[in-house]
This record gives sequence, structure tokens and C-alpha cells, in this order.
Amino acid sequence: MVKLRRNFGQTSALAAGFDHTQGDSFWPWTAILQHDPREIPNFLAKLEEGYDVVSGWRKERIDNFVMRRIPRAARTG
Repeated sequence: MVKLRRNFGQTSALAAGFDHTQGDSFWPWTAILQHDPREIPNFLAKLEEGYDVVSGWRKERIDNFVMRRIPRAARTG
């Protein structure tokens, strides 16, 4: 686990995590569980089929469309 001293944003957090990975595979997961961990077996199955990279996307978003479009700085003041 990588802990940052403050919120640097998703891109910086992912980069820090990638820099600390070890092993044959890894899953960049958010602490607020925006991604369902029950999907991990599906990813593993694809890797076992021989895929080098496996990616996914959410079919249904839980967050509000408008809030995703307004920059965070504008929302927090």
C-alpha cells in the first residue's frame, strides 16, 4: 500500500502505485471502492487465457454526471 501525505489527484496516486508494484499482475483500485472487487476473478480468467493486458469499465456509474463535469476546485471553493 502507498500512502501519500495529501491528495495529489488520481493520476499521481496511480503513478505512485505503479512505481511500487511487484509481481506478475496488479489492480489499481480506489480506496472508496468505485470498482467492484468481485470482478477480479474475471480479470484473472482473461490473464489465464493468455491476454497480456486486461481492462474493464463500469456499465453503470453511481456518481452524478454533473458533478463529474465540474472541476473539484470549483466544488470545494
